[in-house]
Amino acid sequence: MSLIVRADVVENRLYFKLSGDFAREELDKHYTEVTFIVADLTPDFGESTESSECDTGEIKGQSFKKISNYLVTNGLGEIVRVINGNSLLHDQAKYLSSVSSAIIPVYAKTDEEAKERLESSIKRNGIRFYVKNVPIKYSINNQSGTGNLINISTGGCLAESTTLPLSIGEEILMQITFNNQDLTKDEFQVKARVIKRDGNSFAAKFNGLNNEQKEQLWNCIIYGSFGSVPPV
Repeated sequence: MSLIVRADVVENRLYFKLSGDFAREELDKHYTEVTFIVADLTPDFGESTESSECDTGEIKGQSFKKISNYLVTNGLGEIVRVINGNSLLHDQAKYLSSVSSAIIPVYAKTDEEAKERLESSIKRNGIRFYVKNVPIKYSINNQSGTGNLINISTGGCLAESTTLPLSIGEEILMQITFNNQDLTKDEFQVKARVIKRDGNSFAAKFNGLNNEQKEQLWNCIIYGSFGSVPPV
């Protein structure tokens, strides 16, 4: 197994290059190396991970998940996964990510494409996470509805099983209830604009969040997804 980790302080990015089969002991050893490297980066740094001829199941295992969780709780911004190989390998990596990780990365097939995605001016405004059992209430024009979130970032969300039909462009007041792993609950209220609709699902962009509110929402997401709050 080969794992190369490096940081580009000027670009504020962390690069992983993985190949071959993985041994848990080797990944554990690199965890300490990652913590030292991240100290040289500033919050909202990007990550690009290239993998080839790897056991993608092991990449998503507990040892690499430990590294991912550390990055998320210490300022990680955007994630790009570079999957070298045929389309089947690319699709398999996407599937494994969706069923075994809360994080939703961006995928690329080449290093050049990954760089373009990291440099793109079109940002997702924070990492997007898969979520479960996150109910919402929303209201517009003295009418209210309910639903459940599928994914969320500090910039917006995707909801399903919604009860009140909405139109693209409508602005709503949304209340999100996070069910934390320690069985406590956190509620977050936000104004949002509907940007996409499909049946009883809709995507919305959050409006007018200041930095303090974004940090509060980030902590709610992280605490609910990983059971820990990032250090202040």
